[in-house]
Amino acid sequence: MADENTHEESIWKGILSDLKGGADLTHIAVSARVLKPYSGLQKLEDILDCGEILPKLRQEEDPQERILLVGKLFIGSLHVEVFDMKKPFNPVLGEERHQVFKHKGDNGLTYYISEQVSHHPPVSVVHIRNDQLGISYTATHKVRFLFLGNSVEIQIHGKMTLRIDKFDEEYEIKQPTYAARGLLSIGKRGIERSGQLVVKCKKSQLALKFNFKPIGWLGMWGKFHYVEGHLKRVEEDGKKKKKEALKLVSGYWNEKLLIYEAKGNESSKKDRKKTVKNSEGTVYYDYNEDRALYKLQRLEIAQHERPSMDSYNVWGKAIDAIKERNYEVANREKKAVEQWQRKKREELKKMGQKHQQKYFELLEKGSSDWKPVGGAIQELISSHLLPLAKKAEENCASE
Repeated sequence: MADENTHEESIWKGILSDLKGGADLTHIAVSARVLKPYSGLQKLEDILDCGEILPKLRQEEDPQERILLVGKLFIGSLHVEVFDMKKPFNPVLGEERHQVFKHKGDNGLTYYISEQVSHHPPVSVVHIRNDQLGISYTATHKVRFLFLGNSVEIQIHGKMTLRIDKFDEEYEIKQPTYAARGLLSIGKRGIERSGQLVVKCKKSQLALKFNFKPIGWLGMWGKFHYVEGHLKRVEEDGKKKKKEALKLVSGYWNEKLLIYEAKGNESSKKDRKKTVKNSEGTVYYDYNEDRALYKLQRLEIAQHERPSMDSYNVWGKAIDAIKERNYEVANREKKAVEQWQRKKREELKKMGQKHQQKYFELLEKGSSDWKPVGGAIQELISSHLLPLAKKAEENCASE
């Protein structure tokens, strides 16, 4: 494995040697040796790693506890990842990935629907819904893959909204940056998140923020995965905002995050640190326990019953070759998909046509964010995903 990492390191050095800091790597072609055996569209399924939190969102009557659960849902989507110098395949235009999940008890099915709606720039859209719970989530993922000298950052922009019908609440979410540090063997190596995870609810006037602290320059100080956070009530009075600290959060998301009662007068980072230092916290999130407790059951859908543009049906031959470490075949199959996609775009251009998205449309004219097409989503669920889910449940019951 060490030899393989050395090979991958030399590939990255060759790719990055002529680039300046801040260069966008999104569409730079890379060898299959530095690709993970799945598509970026498949990676977005991580949002449901702690999906059993969804029923609790409907059950919880306290707005403060509810927004903390929303925060936990997104914290729970983060993985401790091995630094292997690899990235997922870039999804092709029109690529799809759909899943069905079954909840414990009488909480129905949760559907995960995703589509690559744009290639230049790359945009993936995800829609999650559970009609029995009255919960839905829609996210536009506009991805930028940036080279920053000794690191690579994946920045995700776009509107992300979770809705709970029972309380007529919408939560707006902002995701932190994903970064691979020490790419060129300088300083401490590792995968980390930096920036903020933000959850806001206008109706309840609550804002939850987690600050992911990056390690210091070249990793000379600090530790990966440290988080400081706080929950505030934000009341708007005309142009003025009145902010009241309610809860404080501190710890390492890959281990445990503790939550503390705020005194209400913490107006600065220094004040918040003082309260945490002099208080006794309780466990808000435990990486190992919560990921096991809230794990959601995925219903297995046979690959031949998935659409032709399903991620695996698009990349399957290249993915299988990567798993077998047959990189010659992987590169050949990857190139074949890319050439097919290029030809498809050229044919549309010749005919004066544009690619037609199947399940999503722009939020409004001039917007760069997307929303689900209700009829298309409902048709996909009722005529395809629900029958497959019932079949999968029957297979599970007979085993």
